[in-house]
Amino acid sequence: MPDSERMVIESIRYWLSNRQDYPTAYNEFFIKWMLFNSYYSKYKIGNNKGVMKFGEEHGDTIWATRNLADVARQFAEIECVGNGRGENPPHPEVKSATVFLRKLFGIVHDRICSEVCRETKRRECSKLRFDSWAGNPTYALLRIVYQVRCNLFHGDKLEYNGVKGPRNLILLEHSIKTLDIVLTHISTL
Repeated sequence: MPDSERMVIESIRYWLSNRQDYPTAYNEFFIKWMLFNSYYSKYKIGNNKGVMKFGEEHGDTIWATRNLADVARQFAEIECVGNGRGENPPHPEVKSATVFLRKLFGIVHDRICSEVCRETKRRECSKLRFDSWAGNPTYALLRIVYQVRCNLFHGDKLEYNGVKGPRNLILLEHSIKTLDIVLTHISTL
């Protein structure tokens, strides 16, 4: 049995027998994403397109009226969110969004890559080609959070008590802060 399959089975067994002890951040993220999903599904376009449409329509207002810059900076100061488990480099859109936010905050991209990123991931990421980000900062941040969602929902970030557990919780905390701000905005529409 592959390690990835074994990890998922262990996570299922753990959750079924320890539901009350499952990390709160995972459940909180799932609920908040579900609420956000119920709003952006009105766009009737698949995959991440509804999230991106929401970012295009509401991003400038959210950025100007909510305190989203702090959480965006937190994402910009850490290793890019990978496309799946382990040392996978980010999706090209996620790298583009992350580089955009780093430039916005005056964070030197190469410094983060050399000082923060894991060596194997850095090597793979350096080969990745991407376009310049064309959207607003909220849109960029939502693209990153969408990748966190994909990694969680598709079983690639279930590790909460292993080597990558602390990083996964950091990604969840940043994502939850983002969703709190977005949901607050939606509630005022």
